[in-house]
Formats: sequence, structure tokens, C-alpha cells
Amino acid sequence: MPLTATDRESMPRFLIASDDTGERDFVVHCHYPSFILEFMEDQGVPCFIDSEEEFIATERAAGRDPGATMTRLIREAGEFFDANAKQDDA
Repeated sequence: MPLTATDRESMPRFLIASDDTGERDFVVHCHYPSFILEFMEDQGVPCFIDSEEEFIATERAAGRDPGATMTRLIREAGEFFDANAKQDDA
């Protein structure tokens, strides 16, 4: 069953995950648009859970630049990861 907007908003905005070896780190963006962000060489590479095409169309219909929105979300995911990774190191 797909999550409703209300369901998504009740979830944490970001979650941190790693693979079973602990060598690959990810941040999951749980709100719309849902995506998994893998960090590779100081760069976040998103893998969309929601439809990327639908997200782009929705952003454009709202008069927003989808690239700017994703850039902001990737930056915020990175900041979340950095803040939580520092807590784990403490």
C-alpha cells in the first residue's frame, strides 16, 4: 500500500543506512520526493524511490526548478549525514 502524504510527514525526514559491510553510506529522504542518496567521493548520487519524471513535472507545474530543489535536498541530506556521523564518532 503506497504511503499517503500524511504518512510520509509523520516519518523522519532523513534516515541513515549502510550496506552490510559498512563500506557504503546512504541517506534515505522519506518525504516527497523519496530517494536514497549514496555518498561517493564527496558527492551524493540520488536513486529515486518516487518517480523522477513525476517529481520534475510537479516542480515545473509549481513554477520551481527541479534541479535547484534536488540540489537543496542533497545538500540538506549531506548536512544531516555529517551531523549524525560526528555524533557517532563522539
